[in-house]
Amino acid sequence: MVGMSRTVRGDVATGYEFILLQRKDGRLTCSAYPSGQTPTDFQATEVSPERMRFENPEHDFPRAIQYERTSLDSLTARVYGEIGVVEPAFVLRYARREC
Repeated sequence: MVGMSRTVRGDVATGYEFILLQRKDGRLTCSAYPSGQTPTDFQATEVSPERMRFENPEHDFPRAIQYERTSLDSLTARVYGEIGVVEPAFVLRYARREC
């Protein structure tokens, strides 16, 4: 699965990120490609119909990302600076939009 996001301020795109969900070495992996930087792999540590969590303890930031379905057409991403921390560094909310 491939995903894409853009950060927009006014009428100007200031950043982007591509996400690739794939099996890598037999494990579900979320590979992030942010704004032309070096890609980073996060391994799945929790997979359920309502939630997925990916971790990479060696990465500087983030070290964990948790996606949770909030409705049929939306989800929330919680981004953590440290694994095992209860409060996320920030939260992103995604919703399906017509193009």
